[in-house]
Amino acid sequence: MTINLHFTDFCNFCCKHCFVNKEKNELSLETIKIIVDKIYDYSINCNKKIRINLAGGEPLLSKNIQKIIDYICEKGLECSIITNGFLLTEEFINKNKNKLSMIGISVDSLKEETNIKIGRECCKKTISRDRIISLCNYIKKANINLKINLCISKINMDEDFSTFLEDVKPDRIKFLRVMVDHNLLLSNMSLYDNDWIHIIEKYKNISNIIFEDNDYMKESYIIIDSKGNISKNNLHFMDNSIINKDLYDCLNCLKNVRGC
Repeated sequence: MTINLHFTDFCNFCCKHCFVNKEKNELSLETIKIIVDKIYDYSINCNKKIRINLAGGEPLLSKNIQKIIDYICEKGLECSIITNGFLLTEEFINKNKNKLSMIGISVDSLKEETNIKIGRECCKKTISRDRIISLCNYIKKANINLKINLCISKINMDEDFSTFLEDVKPDRIKFLRVMVDHNLLLSNMSLYDNDWIHIIEKYKNISNIIFEDNDYMKESYIIIDSKGNISKNNLHFMDNSIINKDLYDCLNCLKNVRGC
């Protein structure tokens, strides 16, 4: 089982397709420790192997990120992280090579102009193709599993990622169809069904790839948000706070979640 801990809303990018609530919240380190303790107790009592996937927002913006990773590992739980890569360094990767089971990088484009259109820039800077490849290679060299997430929309659907994926050889690849139902302003980014079918046909022969349509994503993720509410796919239940409830009771409120 994977529990996605979106402990911070803060991000250095402004991706147009992002569904994270931009309320500028971040769970305190003390609260995160309480949540991790509850997850640990649940894993022991139910004899379940659980991976805590740190997400945001951008988790590497948090001053507590290393302390969070260390605490999760101290409890004997598996830990992974998903990042946009802008703040990811070789030093961080090396420091956590025996702690993180996976590092996921959201790529979405390898072209500067496309990244700018999407909103993947910070201080008018984007991540170059060479930098992303360098980070991917370093992750693999550190014997950490590499995951690549690509959110496909009208903006980047014609970009060919095949050579990049063949070069870096991720252990896991996810193509996610852009979710637009949360904001009608994004309608110009949405894909027709035929567009999505074309994407699947284009990349179906690449190893370790998963295609996630909107309907699948709505039932696929267990998320704890930056207020401590547990939900599936960021569809918040404001009375379902893991902080004040038993994790087992919270999970019983989430039906038919397939996991990540």
